[in-house]
Amino acid sequence: EAKAEAASPVVEYLVEHILSQGRRLVHAEVDVEGASRADLVSALGHPRAALGHGLLGLRSLSANVNRLGPDLLGLPPCLLSGRLEHLSVKDNALESLRGIEALRPVEEGQAGGQGGMGLVELLCDVNRLTHVEPRFLNPLSPSLVALSLAANRIAHWASPQLEQLEQLELARLQRLDLSHNKLTGLPPKAFAGLPSLTHLDMAKNALGPKLCGHLLSDAKALVTLVLSQNKLEEAPHPLKLPLLRKLCLGSNKLNELDVWATGRQASNADQQRRKEAEEEEEEAGEATWLPCLESLDLGNNRLSHLAPGCLVGLPLLKELDLSL
Repeated sequence: EAKAEAASPVVEYLVEHILSQGRRLVHAEVDVEGASRADLVSALGHPRAALGHGLLGLRSLSANVNRLGPDLLGLPPCLLSGRLEHLSVKDNALESLRGIEALRPVEEGQAGGQGGMGLVELLCDVNRLTHVEPRFLNPLSPSLVALSLAANRIAHWASPQLEQLEQLELARLQRLDLSHNKLTGLPPKAFAGLPSLTHLDMAKNALGPKLCGHLLSDAKALVTLVLSQNKLEEAPHPLKLPLLRKLCLGSNKLNELDVWATGRQASNADQQRRKEAEEEEEEAGEATWLPCLESLDLGNNRLSHLAPGCLVGLPLLKELDLSL
């Protein structure tokens, strides 16, 4: 493990004290405040940095709290062997994930290398991203297990022109963190390409006033779903997640759970919104079914009552938070 100190210029320090020593690095931290992408590329791509093949075994790279951006194009060749499994670029200046697709798995013999399984974990919290950008992430499908895009400026799934055409297709992804962003809604089939997703965090966005239960139910492997601190005025329905154990709906604007009650109307919509009420009533024909749910957080909402039968679809519920 090697960590650069901010006392020396990043390029000179990395090359002179670490990368040119012939060490076979497995984990490298380059958390030098103020370092740019040019610094990182210059250091890792420096001819002397490859002495002794010190970077060929690099599995983990942390480059947090720097000035990397606006994208990840031009990554140094030593990172493209397919062996890098963990990449953390938190608190940088990234506006796009363009270039991350270069960290896809590499087969043995390809580009003269021994091959590698590809990126397993990608942490891009606290940047300037405005889109999820599936077209750059999908090439990582064979390997990516954890993706964190928290605390960015994400308001759209893809660029507005492509949002209806692009969806995430990451077959092995298990954890997705989109919290602390600016999402107001999600495109159809947003999670249909994530069959292994077990943990989804979308807390502290602007989702609402409704969120289609069908859309969330596409992620059939979900175990934890966090939707706290959004603008939901109605619980997602019909919600059918057979493996879900924890559901967080706290700090929204919910005032009832009638939409979860079997045989009741979908909502108490005003008579003037008859057309919308009819659509809701049609959806309510499918009951919410969460057979493994153990923990339900409804705290800090505006609940005035719990309709009879609204918790029938939660037979294993153990913890219920209704506090203010």
